[in-house]
Amino acid sequence: MAATTQRLPSIDPRKTALIVVDVQNDFMPGGALGVYMGDKIISGYTSNVANVIREAKKTGIFIVTTQDWHPLEHPSFSKKGGIWPDHCVQNTSGADFPVGLFDDASVDLKVLKGMSDIGNGYSGFGEKTGTSIEVLDAFPSIGVELANKGIDTLLVCGVATEYCVKSTAIDGAALTQAKLARLRKHVQHLNEKYFGAGSKKSHVADLTVAEQLQARSELVAKDAEVPKPNGASSDQPVFKRVIVVDDLVHPVTPEGGDTCKKSDLGANGVELLGWEKIRPLLKSQ
Repeated sequence: MAATTQRLPSIDPRKTALIVVDVQNDFMPGGALGVYMGDKIISGYTSNVANVIREAKKTGIFIVTTQDWHPLEHPSFSKKGGIWPDHCVQNTSGADFPVGLFDDASVDLKVLKGMSDIGNGYSGFGEKTGTSIEVLDAFPSIGVELANKGIDTLLVCGVATEYCVKSTAIDGAALTQAKLARLRKHVQHLNEKYFGAGSKKSHVADLTVAEQLQARSELVAKDAEVPKPNGASSDQPVFKRVIVVDDLVHPVTPEGGDTCKKSDLGANGVELLGWEKIRPLLKSQ
């Protein structure tokens, strides 16, 4: 008897976002934290990031980019006791995207991340280590922005597989309605107090260190105003499906990438599919 193959569910592009994680100069070969052969996802292949962004955009997929945007004294840097060399420092060429990677007009949401003074800043959803507040580390809030647009499926690609791609994908899969309510409260407060009418500031990156510290204490206090989770619906995931695009990611080390793909992603509810398998699933409902 012939073996049957399980048919994968279709993907509605109108409810899907492609998150391109940290495809920046400092992560390309020759950069401050160059990933070996990391440039293979942007050149030399039909299914490279630039082509996939163009193709995804034509289908109606919402395009998001994340960009490491570290302060000069970021805690992930070895000089501050972290494990990485200085990289993707704010307003430097290393933090820029490679020239020609995409047309700015094709990107619907640009997220700067790794801005706070706590943690490594891996996730596009924001650092959650210690007293860090996600929206002060990664802004605008991917969770809030995509949920507000009715997005329910995430496609994640970029570098590096076992660090920023993994953290972004897993955090996307773990975002619940209860957590989303908290993030919305935080975003509302920032918009009202710091980015409102008459303000010359529109982004967390525009805030001074003193303002960020003040905002952190205010947001912690705001948590008390968020209704307590009630019932099973509060535990429901915001995104019903999170997929790492297998042929559009690259690891720091092959071993790290293999471990991530074989165990870390699946154990946290994240699928792994190549773009060629995703393409035929893109069907408007």
